[in-house]
Amino acid sequence: MKEIKCIILGIVCSVVCTIVLLLCFSIILVNNSINENTISICIILFYILAILIGSIITTRKIKIRGALYGFLMTFIYISSLYIISSLYIGDFSFSIQSAGIALLGLVVGTIGGITGVNIK
Repeated sequence: MKEIKCIILGIVCSVVCTIVLLLCFSIILVNNSINENTISICIILFYILAILIGSIITTRKIKIRGALYGFLMTFIYISSLYIISSLYIGDFSFSIQSAGIALLGLVVGTIGGITGVNIK
């Protein structure tokens, strides 16, 4: 039961982190002209940072099996984002680029989980 609460806490922290980063970035975009490639890279970096923070928070409280719980938290987070965005857009297609970003997120979540267990 403790593990489930920690995973939910990590997901909530990731979502909040994502929202805060995107809001700050949108304020910057309103006042500046930024290249579209730069925007895509920044969004991916925000996504990775949110996953890293969420997986560290998740596994820091659990203290065991950091890779597993970091991966699990990230999988649920990515799945939730995919379902919500697909419902909003109305298209459930999954591209190679989306798969690559999801795989990157899972790797980062696993690394964050290992890091979270080992933080003193």
